[in-house]
Amino acid sequence: STFSAHMTNIVRILDDVTPNCLVLFDELGAGTDPTEGAALAMAIIQHLHNMNVRTAVTTHYSELKVYALSTDGVENACCEFNVDTLRPTYKLLIGIPGKSNAFAISKKLGLPDFVIDSAKNFISSENVKFEDVITDLEISKKSVIYEQERAEQYRKEAERLKNDVEEQKRKINEQKEKILADARLEARNIYQQAKEESDRIIKELNRAGREKAGQNKLNEKRAELKSRVSEADELIEKSRKKKVSSVKPIKQLKRGDSVYIISFDRTGEALSEPDSNGDVMVQTGNMKIKVPLSELSYYDAPKEKEPKNAKKSVSLGVKAGKSFSESLAARQFEPDAPNLTPRISAMLSFDGGYSYQMSILKSADDSGSGCNRYTFSYSPVKGVGHFIHTYVCDGSPIPTFQGEPERVAIPNDIDELTAELWDNLDESNKISLYVVYTDLKTGREETRLINKYTKED
Repeated sequence: STFSAHMTNIVRILDDVTPNCLVLFDELGAGTDPTEGAALAMAIIQHLHNMNVRTAVTTHYSELKVYALSTDGVENACCEFNVDTLRPTYKLLIGIPGKSNAFAISKKLGLPDFVIDSAKNFISSENVKFEDVITDLEISKKSVIYEQERAEQYRKEAERLKNDVEEQKRKINEQKEKILADARLEARNIYQQAKEESDRIIKELNRAGREKAGQNKLNEKRAELKSRVSEADELIEKSRKKKVSSVKPIKQLKRGDSVYIISFDRTGEALSEPDSNGDVMVQTGNMKIKVPLSELSYYDAPKEKEPKNAKKSVSLGVKAGKSFSESLAARQFEPDAPNLTPRISAMLSFDGGYSYQMSILKSADDSGSGCNRYTFSYSPVKGVGHFIHTYVCDGSPIPTFQGEPERVAIPNDIDELTAELWDNLDESNKISLYVVYTDLKTGREETRLINKYTKED
């Protein structure tokens, strides 16, 4: 019989086993009376356990599950099973005895409900309670694992935020030192110019004295010297309190306000209102820093007359020292009613590490009465990028892009990327494609240009 064959193998294993062995039993004690089979299985496991032999046993016997719960050095475990798909999930749950799921699987395979209900009546109340305990344990274990995973995610996120804050503090300190160094250099230059000018005038005064020039000429040179010294004082004061005439005391700061960072001598844009500590997140150039409210003033940039027909673009704004969002303020959607085509832009930033920003400027309504501005910032993820486009599909007017830019895979080859983009463009609408590929280490750029038509076409 099957039981005899299994027991023959078990006898041979017990004869040859040593403490250094790994013993595996599948359905130990099966093929005979369940009560006697379970008793034999527990005795064999206990014997191997006393020999300190590492043993793994599969079973459907509830007696063995209880034995594991009550015996030191013996642990229950189960492989999670999806009853809906009738497939194991291959997730190992340590400390939980598994369920046979015989009733659930039979029902899934089509066994009539009245047969299953009748079978349940043959099970003792103790066995039913035990199965319920197993179910509760499995649910609790899954909850614990989920909470552990969430806690680990929170820990990693906290670690990342801590590193970001430390890196930001380092950048701020470096920027501060640079600003102070530039200010000291500018002051030294002003002082040196004033000293050289005063030395020249003093020499002329001495020469005039030797030549016995008139008193009027001496007085004239003294006045010139005094004037030069006053001019130097004004330049130093202007350097020390640059933009002071344009700043205003802050009464109630709002997100998006233009501000002047006093300690940094920089202008920027408030990205948040003051937090509970009185700190404000400010964007200055391509850098975001947290600044105490006491270090900020309102700043109204001096308005300069713009030449007629002056060209406005995002790149010109960035080159002039403005942030990406500040530069976008000069643009809006295309005035091609009824579609009012959105304008899309993007910028790579290498300031303190690689990052990129994307933007879409869209009409606020069908009449173009206002412009809604959406900007997205991303940190680098290897092999991953984002894709944004003006329209979604055909229509009248044409529906515009909605939501956040789409996450896409970026191949590490410009020709493969170019071909993939070109092949996915609508055949009836695509005209040309220009791709720029930038090496993040060297800054070297490669470009590809595809035109659907040639001069002959």
